[in-house]
Amino acid sequence: LQLIQWLSKNKLTMTAEVYSPHVLKKLHVERLVSNAKFEINRQCFAHDQEAFDWLASQGFPINPL
Repeated sequence: LQLIQWLSKNKLTMTAEVYSPHVLKKLHVERLVSNAKFEINRQCFAHDQEAFDWLASQGFPINPL
């Protein structure tokens, strides 16, 4: 819930989430986000580079360390 409130307060409109695929984890995150009262473009990735590539395609290039 704190994450959702933080996203809303800071006017974030998209997220690139990186975590290993797990059905229970995905369902838990979906449940948390479904309670949000704002629109957010959520993309989930299994690998960091996929998230970096997507963020770059959205105009947010990331230079991983």
